[in-house]
Amino acid sequence: MQLQIAGSPPKYNWTFPSLAIIAREEGFGALYSGFLPKVLRLAPGGGVLLLVVEFTLGVFRKQLGPPYM
Repeated sequence: MQLQIAGSPPKYNWTFPSLAIIAREEGFGALYSGFLPKVLRLAPGGGVLLLVVEFTLGVFRKQLGPPYM
């Protein structure tokens, strides 16, 4: 993180110019830094959510009978 000097314009103003600056200065891979840890952190939660939804739907289908099977 950089400190901003009073009276100087900020380095990053808008999204697309900011992406271009980062790609130019740090390389294209810098735009994806942190992607793998984020995916590894979200994947277990998504799996648990899928299991809970499927289990809950199974319980409701058993309780509600044939039209919902």
